[in-house]
Amino acid sequence: TVLVKDEIDTAGMPTTMGTLVFEDYIPTRDAFVIEKLREAGAIILGKTTLSEYAAGDTYGSMFGVTRNPYDLERTVGGSSGGSGASLAASFSTLALGEETFASIRRPGAWNLVASLRPTPGLVSRSGMWDGYPTLAAQMGPMARNVTDLAHLLDAMVGYDPEDPVSAAGVGKGEGSYTEFLNANGLQGA
Repeated sequence: TVLVKDEIDTAGMPTTMGTLVFEDYIPTRDAFVIEKLREAGAIILGKTTLSEYAAGDTYGSMFGVTRNPYDLERTVGGSSGGSGASLAASFSTLALGEETFASIRRPGAWNLVASLRPTPGLVSRSGMWDGYPTLAAQMGPMARNVTDLAHLLDAMVGYDPEDPVSAAGVGKGEGSYTEFLNANGLQGA
């Protein structure tokens, strides 16, 4: 099961970007990554909150404030905070975030979940509204553990002709990222 940051097009579900301005926008087509996830058997549960237009902390006219499940007085860490908080609250196993500066990694850390900002070109940005087509904006996986994060990334990578930068990722996603996981990898560090 996957929750999707509400700036990534998911056919039949609103993509509001956290603002009342887009409350009625319902895309007819999935973002490239959503297509790939569905092909891999993922169930898209719904959308997660974000800051209005993904511009800072997780507050917007559409949803109000998103609270940190560990301390309701604290922030969830940024515009992918809804994805981080939903995982911390066990609403889903997996979530998608998007980052231009620290909007995947900070919510991951502040909500005690695994998160990853992929190398530009590894994951397509088509169908994602924040920052495209800049290199700084990246869609990325979030999960409750690193193994699930690696499996989610496996399903996300691939060449998308609508995002020419994704050509840089060709040949970089062979096999599974789980092959690189080592439970003792930090022993002695």
